[in-house]
Amino acid sequence: MLLRKQSNFMGMLKRTLLLLCLALIYHPAANAGWLDDMFNNSKKAVRKFMDLGEENLPRITDKDLGDYPKHYQFYRVIEPIHNSPLFFVESGADSNNNKPIVILIHGLGEAASKDWLSVIPALENDYHVFALDLPGFGLSQGQYFKYSPKQYSRVINWFIDNYAQNKPTIVGHSMGGAVSLFFAATYPQQLKKLVLVDAAGVIRRTTFVKHLADLDIESHTQSSTLRRFTARVENFSDQMVELTGSMYDPTTLVNKEGTLRKLTLSGSTNANAALALMETDFSTLDYSKVVPTQLIWGADDPVAPARTGVAIADVLAHAQLHLIVDAGHVPMKSKTEQFNQTLLNALANEPVADEKERPEPSKRIGQCVRDDHTQFSGYYQSLSLNNCKLVKLNNVVAKNFSSNESYVEIQHSVLGSRGGVTNIKDSAIEATASTFNGKFVSENSRFDLAGVEFQAGEVTFESVDNTQVIISLSNINSTTYQGTAHGFFELGNGSLDQLLFQEKFQESSRKDH
Repeated sequence: MLLRKQSNFMGMLKRTLLLLCLALIYHPAANAGWLDDMFNNSKKAVRKFMDLGEENLPRITDKDLGDYPKHYQFYRVIEPIHNSPLFFVESGADSNNNKPIVILIHGLGEAASKDWLSVIPALENDYHVFALDLPGFGLSQGQYFKYSPKQYSRVINWFIDNYAQNKPTIVGHSMGGAVSLFFAATYPQQLKKLVLVDAAGVIRRTTFVKHLADLDIESHTQSSTLRRFTARVENFSDQMVELTGSMYDPTTLVNKEGTLRKLTLSGSTNANAALALMETDFSTLDYSKVVPTQLIWGADDPVAPARTGVAIADVLAHAQLHLIVDAGHVPMKSKTEQFNQTLLNALANEPVADEKERPEPSKRIGQCVRDDHTQFSGYYQSLSLNNCKLVKLNNVVAKNFSSNESYVEIQHSVLGSRGGVTNIKDSAIEATASTFNGKFVSENSRFDLAGVEFQAGEVTFESVDNTQVIISLSNINSTTYQGTAHGFFELGNGSLDQLLFQEKFQESSRKDH
């Protein structure tokens, strides 16, 4: 009876919280102070229900292990970091411990280590393989904590100290890829190599939501007029998604109050891990000592866009990106044979950095007017875009650049010049793994930037009016601000540099107090 009443209470409270969150979403300007008071006053009542103690772990049955081959070894231990069950499988061990060790880290979902069942057979002859069920997933359920990359990294570090001391290689997929990247930047001395597979959650979350809503404008069977119309529709949908970045985020209530977070998320591993992943700012990590890294990506990933891999490869010192054509977010399942061969090559070889071609200087003048020229590469003295909706710049160096009423995708390019000014008006700019020199002046424009370096004098990025910026894994270097940039920003009349400086100062003041 007590358990039934507890369950009814929990369900009622969760439904109430959901309704409150929905109300706040539709009224983003609402003052949530009264909710803070309510939560503070109810702490004791909530804890009464949450502190009943953990039940004994259920026994692992033959049914639980039915999908695994019989020759695998199975273990479940209690890791001491969070006193959580940790289940893992082992295959390919040799008596002399001479084989290189590979640790497989899964993404979100119920399958956990089973996601690697099509991969382990390709590895076990030459490698000593471990596949983990991260705490909260698969057969590692039984203890609640914040399932963040930081906390998972602590668990992985303990696991390596106790089971894989000979500098293993970690292979992480999706959320597990983000966790693995965080681990590699935090504990670089523990690893030999790193392999990231369609790592999710590394760039700003608004970018991910927007990518999921993307329309297909690549089809060459469409007429230019239809593709321009489709691009306009996509641009409008992007604006709607990006507006969510400025709204009040009800998840901050959950993040702020630990007891509330436990109450609402203790029964939902995916929500716990996904929310913690979205909260993580990957731009603050030190990537200078990350071990050699291979990135394997589904070229048509609908969850983590391939540009994420481009951005990560650009910020790492020793990295190589491998795209698998016609593969989505889980290439080991959709393109198993090709994925396994790519992984074996990645494990056996050092990454070969993509040669960033720098074209020979020239005095070429490039321009696009109503999409009469949509693909640009090479060196330009100046490059101007006017009312172009389908433009792509790849490996472009342009001393002078301007965009008016245009939608532009930019990769591996260097735009602008020291001391110069680049004008962007009524445009949408998506830039990845690129460098912007001089001052960028924006009016009524939107920017989605990942792995971008800004270099200028006093100010790198100035808004005249109505500018929105989504920025991830990027750096700004001006006399006003030097450091990383990550987040969603709305600018009226002012500079991004000054806004970042103010945020940094406020954060420093909070820490001092």
